[in-house]
Amino acid sequence: MTSINGFFFEGNVSARVPASIELTLDGYRLSANNHQLRSGRLDDFTVSDRIGNTARRLQWPDGALFETIDNDALDSVLRSHTKGVRGGIVHRLESNWGVAVGSIALVGIIVFAIFKWGIPAAAHNIASRLPVSAHELVSTGALKSLDQFIFSPTALDEDTQAEVKNSFASMVETLDDTEFNYRLHFRKMHGMPNAMALPSGEIIVTDAFVELADKKELEAVLLHELGHVEERHGMEQVINASAVSVIVSTALGNLGGVNELVAGVPVFLLQSSYSRKNESAADEFAFRQMASAGIDPIHFATVIRKLGASGPESEDDDTNSYLSSHPGTEQRAQRAIEASERFNATRSVGDIKP
Repeated sequence: MTSINGFFFEGNVSARVPASIELTLDGYRLSANNHQLRSGRLDDFTVSDRIGNTARRLQWPDGALFETIDNDALDSVLRSHTKGVRGGIVHRLESNWGVAVGSIALVGIIVFAIFKWGIPAAAHNIASRLPVSAHELVSTGALKSLDQFIFSPTALDEDTQAEVKNSFASMVETLDDTEFNYRLHFRKMHGMPNAMALPSGEIIVTDAFVELADKKELEAVLLHELGHVEERHGMEQVINASAVSVIVSTALGNLGGVNELVAGVPVFLLQSSYSRKNESAADEFAFRQMASAGIDPIHFATVIRKLGASGPESEDDDTNSYLSSHPGTEQRAQRAIEASERFNATRSVGDIKP
């Protein structure tokens, strides 16, 4: 028989009474002030799990409970009883370093998987289901921020701007049932050729890019940027990059999580962290649109190689060129060449636009 000291609480009374419980493998007897309060079988009550040396509770169906910190004595009886198996699991896991280390490693793997695959997959699904108004909301003020920190006003003459805008408008008209309100902007960016798309459908192209590429090459790159918008890549990457802060703020009841997305747009654009998967998808979108318009995708390969040759000599240059954010330049050029071969194999000479 094992005697354990503690405190007893009646089910309908909040005051506690010093008490002791005598335990055997067959049953128990609970006493206070030399008076027996109750007795019975060990199956009459449940025992809380052991967590370190915190107090344990023996609780009866009528709400009464006995609380004790004499965990070792309690375990010595319950260990041999079927009810004691569950009561000691947490403590045994807690006391086993091998299990603890394994648990930490398992948690680490789960967290890694969430950030590696879970959040990107969730970001993709969320971005594809959000209305265009949400894409416009998170893009609010992004161009203004970029103008403040990275861009300067364009120096292109009005005729050149008008020509590119007309070509851009023609490309937008070929999109099937687009929901976006596309707008084209021209900016200078420290002499660097660059093009980028806001989630809202605003496309920015730099003066240096316009000067570097010919008409078809520029159309190829602009179609690539349209692909990012149509496929919701911008919103997807912004959600992915802002996931932690949004999740934490939402968990804390702060419904201003969208503010994190808004702040993340210009940061994302400057870092230009599209995934290779998204880059390939935008490339394929451009190839399809070019082929549909009768334009040889070879122009994409040509402009990609031009951009590679025009990149900054120093890797420490603090202003990224277009290709610094679009990895695998030659690989992408080769895919464009393959698309060109397929395009030319299915069309007659008279169908192909120069």
